[in-house]
Amino acid sequence: MAQQNHRKIRLCRSQRRVSEAPVLTLEGLWLQNLGFDIGDLVQITPENEGLTIKIIEKWK
Repeated sequence: MAQQNHRKIRLCRSQRRVSEAPVLTLEGLWLQNLGFDIGDLVQITPENEGLTIKIIEKWK
């Protein structure tokens, strides 16, 4: 399977808050193919109208 360079995901509205807030859910084998596994600790950093997500601790 060829690796995709990008994904398009529509933000949803939070169902838990009184005020509206965007929700972003990422799931799929493509994350595992990039090295993300269940239980990993990730760091999400905002930068220039985007986000960077990186693994900072692998689950043991």
